[in-house]
Amino acid sequence: MRILPVSYNTYNRARSKNPNVSGQQKIAINPTAKPDMVSFGSSLPNADGLRSLLSHSIPDLYSKIILLDPAKYDMLFEKQVFNGSLRQISWDVSPLSSSLFKIEYDFFHLLRKEAKINPDKDLQTFVQELVPAHSERLRTIQIPKLKRIEDYSHNFPADLLKQFNHFMYTSYQKLYDEEVFVPFSVKEFHYKLNNVKKRILKNAQSDEEIAAIRRLQNIAGSITDVPEERRMAPGFNLTKYEDQQKAMIKKFADYLERSILAYDKDLIELTDNSEKRIHKEKTHLKFNRKSFIYELQEITSLLPDRRLAHLVEKEAIALPTSKENLSAFIMKAENRSNDQIGFDLLAGSLGTIDHLVASHNGGLDRLSNYALSSAYMNSKKAHKSFAECYRHDPKIAEYAERQIERFIYLYHTQRNIFKDANLDKGYIIGLARTLERLSKDPTLIFDTRRL
Repeated sequence: MRILPVSYNTYNRARSKNPNVSGQQKIAINPTAKPDMVSFGSSLPNADGLRSLLSHSIPDLYSKIILLDPAKYDMLFEKQVFNGSLRQISWDVSPLSSSLFKIEYDFFHLLRKEAKINPDKDLQTFVQELVPAHSERLRTIQIPKLKRIEDYSHNFPADLLKQFNHFMYTSYQKLYDEEVFVPFSVKEFHYKLNNVKKRILKNAQSDEEIAAIRRLQNIAGSITDVPEERRMAPGFNLTKYEDQQKAMIKKFADYLERSILAYDKDLIELTDNSEKRIHKEKTHLKFNRKSFIYELQEITSLLPDRRLAHLVEKEAIALPTSKENLSAFIMKAENRSNDQIGFDLLAGSLGTIDHLVASHNGGLDRLSNYALSSAYMNSKKAHKSFAECYRHDPKIAEYAERQIERFIYLYHTQRNIFKDANLDKGYIIGLARTLERLSKDPTLIFDTRRL
């Protein structure tokens, strides 16, 4: 008989006493909230000509998809396509289906099937109907991984094991969408706010947005984190500290409500959850992979056995993401606006300028160092070299050849496109030779003799 760790058994005993816990609480969504925006590298020098080719079905350098033209993407949101019926969404997005990655394509395939049966249904209703089944499917993948993490915990020191068991207990509550009490954490609040700030600064459409998020961070900065051991020490005025936290959150919420960021989903959720937690109210907090990993690392960082910490963190990182698992994609979409769901569907496929040698590694902002890749693969690549990407996925040779072949075809059949883009065959030949050199594979040779 296999004995499960304390936290899982304790959780199930508590749950069995109240099996009818619903946890079905929907977060209000403002339908006019803008989706996150993607940076297309528009500020890069000497990139405008290459970027103009995205309207001509260019294959991704790192995957099998066709890059999505940002102009087509913008048009969908200008037309409010994702706020229409499934029939309208299916009609307008179908021509772009070759630009969807696998999980996004699988979701869109479900949408198209439903559009044939219930064409007038809206996107949020469609997603909500998928949630129960896919929530259960996702749990069947998540729970075994959580149990393996708990198996490792038998080797934790006693003090960390107690902290870990409490953390896992609340994690299971979140996983089953039950009400949970989680104390307010200044450190966690700052961490989440900083992530939102990075996203807003990267994609800001106005100086007003930048000023607003910086003002919010200044408000949050009025309270610094006090470690638990200091809070519990004799003489520390815990009541005063908690009153300061409440005042900060109220000031934060009041400013957010008046600011240009008032409809930002992440800021609304952060504020609402913080207000409940700071007033010691139970709330529905959805299980979130990133938050789980972050909170787990707060514990594993204290483990003397670094190999054990690595094994635990590796198991957590293996939890399914919305880019790898259809059910995770649907659960992420559950409380998002129609436009935000549309963003999740398409934004990763947007064509971007890729530095073949990353700026971080000394790559220059010039045409000879540019190729075209999807926003998702460009972000995933980060600072990795082309050789490193190539070793990890040898199919990149095939993907790169498709991009070069497409350039050659356009050069021969629609040379005016290259002329208007201020490009010539030298760019194509240079790209081929650069990829051959960077791959560090002597067998990789692109045929450009037709040029």
